[in-house]
Amino acid sequence: MKYGAVVTLKIYPSWLALDRETRNTKAEAMLDIVSRYDDVAVDWFDADALGTGYSDWVLCRFDSLDRYHSLWEELKDLEFFFHPYAEIVQSIIGLHNGFQRYEAGEL
Repeated sequence: MKYGAVVTLKIYPSWLALDRETRNTKAEAMLDIVSRYDDVAVDWFDADALGTGYSDWVLCRFDSLDRYHSLWEELKDLEFFFHPYAEIVQSIIGLHNGFQRYEAGEL
């Protein structure tokens, strides 16, 4: 994968106030979208007890910025973000081995 992104999220108490069955049902909509983007690897991390200023973070690895962007456009249309139950705090994007690819003349 050429690119990597870490997206930090802040989950609101309104999400945690939902019972687990309801949360799981609503989360299925996110999983359905992610599953359609098999060219974007997505891993979700819970960080409530470890992070500062965020409660969760998502690691994405991908080759196409367009596909990555489209994934997040679809996700942001979900109730999870517009209710809101969560907000994106920060997105950090980088080029995998960028300096090595530059030195090799690939960039």
